[in-house]
Amino acid sequence: MSEPLEEAALWSRWPALAGTVWAVTCLVSHAHPGDEYGLYVVSSVLGIWAAVPVGWAGGGIGEAGMSMAVAACGGVVVWGLGSLARRFGATVGVALALWATLTGLVLWGLLRDFSSIDDALGKNGSWTAYLAASSNVGWTGAVVFGMPVGVLARSLRGPAAAR
Repeated sequence: MSEPLEEAALWSRWPALAGTVWAVTCLVSHAHPGDEYGLYVVSSVLGIWAAVPVGWAGGGIGEAGMSMAVAACGGVVVWGLGSLARRFGATVGVALALWATLTGLVLWGLLRDFSSIDDALGKNGSWTAYLAASSNVGWTGAVVFGMPVGVLARSLRGPAAAR
């Protein structure tokens, strides 16, 4: 049985869309980085390795060129991992469910150690810092965990579902 046309069209573009959303959210996170760029660095782990050569060229973590390099490299990594997840059988629904669940869990994890929301916002500056960081960690988890979930779902659907 084939997928509905709309879902098939969306799914064929999903890895590029996920990479683009991750990169844009990374730039938002850079503009609202949390205390001493902590939330930004953690949430941008898939692209932060690009900071090494840019840093050698004299750019600091707060520089615009640094954020562009991290966003571009991380976006490509997310696109590649999303493509792999798609090949392993993850669906749009699985990817979006993983993203939403992981984003919520990360946000809860970031806020739970503070005695109040005001204390949390006082530490890292804004809701934007928390939401951008949580979203990027959620996307990272969705494309990484989408692979084994896709394999499991494909095996449960049986050999007829394998493409």
